[in-house]
Amino acid sequence: MAEVLKTRDSLSPEEAERRRKNIAAGNPFKKYGYYPKVATLSKGKYLEFHDQDSVVTIGSVRFNVKKGEVVDFLEVDLDDPDAQPIGDTHGRWISPDPLSEEFPDWTPYNMSFNNPVKFKDPTGLAPEDAVECCWGLFRLMPLLENSSVRPSPVVETVTKTSETTGKVSNEHHLIPRQHKNHEIVKQAREEGYKFEGKENKLTVEKFNKATGEGRHGNHPKLNEQIKQLLDEIPKSEALNGVRNLRDKAKDAINNNPDTKLNDLKLKQAPPIKKDNINVNNPPAPVLMPVSKPKDPCAGIPGCA
Repeated sequence: MAEVLKTRDSLSPEEAERRRKNIAAGNPFKKYGYYPKVATLSKGKYLEFHDQDSVVTIGSVRFNVKKGEVVDFLEVDLDDPDAQPIGDTHGRWISPDPLSEEFPDWTPYNMSFNNPVKFKDPTGLAPEDAVECCWGLFRLMPLLENSSVRPSPVVETVTKTSETTGKVSNEHHLIPRQHKNHEIVKQAREEGYKFEGKENKLTVEKFNKATGEGRHGNHPKLNEQIKQLLDEIPKSEALNGVRNLRDKAKDAINNNPDTKLNDLKLKQAPPIKKDNINVNNPPAPVLMPVSKPKDPCAGIPGCA
């Protein structure tokens, strides 16, 4: 059990015992002294096992968790090629993700920000706004003709605009989505920073591979620079620090209109170190103007 409860957090004896009880609650083999090495996703922090049903299906056996006894055996037709797997652990998760509320953006159940219609993520690296969805819309038109579903005027307008200008704009997150759960960003969000609001977004022209125009594409180098700068912000200055970094990124984008986002430089090079030998040049001499001698005959006629 100690192996199960290994965690970076220091646990009080009371918390460790509470977690042991959570793990044991979903263990029908507790009376045999068996503890699985990987018991729960949250290591007992949250109560999770099926739905805490009294009777669960394990393979072909129906087991009463509360009574600790087998109550039924299920017949399995191994000759049926269409037979479906049986048991509570087949075809569904053992339990809802217990960490989904605590870390919503890191849960494995989250795909494309839970909006696969708008966002696409073919590589699994980062969801992107599927602006070119409108081309797929034309292919779906025959299916929509006999359906009550109709494309909204907004989609039609975006399609016509992109066809006319050939340029598409994206909403760029100045503090990237992948750093949303950075401890400094989380602290700033708690203090009022609107991560998904206007203060963290900037409209930038989407990069077009065919023409080479546009600036907004994948930008891992820029994201890494922002992470390094986030790491330098003290937690006590989280909100102001994040907003200053946001302004710095925004200024870099606006002041370099011909530079791709991934090529921007946010971190300045360190100053050149000087040696200890400094040559102090003497100041240049100050030249005083020389006054001309006065003419004693000035204004006196016949004076020589």
